[in-house]
Amino acid sequence: RRFTIEQLRGKLGADLGEYERSWMAGQYDVAFPLKQKLEAAVKQLGGFAFVEFSVIQYFSEGRPSYLTIDVVEEEDAARRMAFSPRPRDVLPDPDGLLALYKKYEEIGWELMRAGTLPPDGAAKKETFHSLFGFAHEKLAPFKEPLLAGAEQHFDALLKILHRDQDDSHRAAAAFVLAFAKQGARLAGELGPACKDASSGVRNNALRVYAEMAHWHPEIEIPLDIVLDCLVFPTTTDRNKASAILSVLSKRPELRDPVLERSGPTLLAMLALEQPNNHDFAWMILKNLSGETFGEHDVAAWQEW
Repeated sequence: RRFTIEQLRGKLGADLGEYERSWMAGQYDVAFPLKQKLEAAVKQLGGFAFVEFSVIQYFSEGRPSYLTIDVVEEEDAARRMAFSPRPRDVLPDPDGLLALYKKYEEIGWELMRAGTLPPDGAAKKETFHSLFGFAHEKLAPFKEPLLAGAEQHFDALLKILHRDQDDSHRAAAAFVLAFAKQGARLAGELGPACKDASSGVRNNALRVYAEMAHWHPEIEIPLDIVLDCLVFPTTTDRNKASAILSVLSKRPELRDPVLERSGPTLLAMLALEQPNNHDFAWMILKNLSGETFGEHDVAAWQEW
């Protein structure tokens, strides 16, 4: 509420436009240093505890990309950044499973960007999360090694998720664990990862919960953890937590707990332009209320 984007453009100067240009052109060697410079400038301007520039790219035709500047006020830091201490262990990659998963993701993203990734509904039902599925011929060879490896090395992967000092290893472990068939056990183990100091780890743990909620409703998702994450500082925190809530909010017994703790947050998210926050907030409010006010009629939702 203290700054408009127009005011920030005036204060940040040409760097903001160059960041936008270089990011959209895929010139990340230029964009990342500018991102850090801009984040530091905004942090100083507002005296914020946290600032992050988050660009979300949409692959649907005709949809633009969106930049959200996430901030946390100093007085809100303890509540909105209640993260666990960073782990310190160095743990081995069991049978090279994390390295194999990295190759799977690299190919998957290439196919996604090229628009050649086929849907794989079977993978959604067979696993608890599969980012790209295995329907494409380039991804099919990864299926059996990843599924069998996740089952065989489940305990080792849990140790990595909770104790490995490498953020990327913990994040990958959350996804690889979802290939095993131990859904109820995994749901219990993901809770601490949702409060990891790394936004990437939090994103992956919450994403697995979201897929569980949608495709495996027999597994209980911890509502308190999801509501905590809804006020965490990044766009991806709120996006994944609200994706889970878009399913849980259909349960009548959860209506009051969600509204009491998260009503103001949902209204704030509804007012955003960022689709992956705005759209879920509108969906949740409709589920909770039974009303059909317009997605941009914030005043009507506020009155309700």
